[in-house]
Amino acid sequence: MEFAAVFVLPLIGGYLFAMIWRYTRRSIRRADGHHLYFRAALIGAGLFGLALLIRLELGAHWPSYARNESELIAYISPLEL
Repeated sequence: MEFAAVFVLPLIGGYLFAMIWRYTRRSIRRADGHHLYFRAALIGAGLFGLALLIRLELGAHWPSYARNESELIAYISPLEL
């Protein structure tokens, strides 16, 4: 995966989540310029951390999840550039 996509995907995800979630919608709409980017990046980083914690917990408690994840990685790995 290209290095820029690693930073762009959480930024877009954080922005979309902030626009949809009721508690952050107003502050995101009022932000502009760099404030908007930093808020979206902060929310995206938080969502990434939450997803990582959920993934680690699932792998620790359900061995079938870890097995399915390794099969999925083996299936997708030939598509990497």
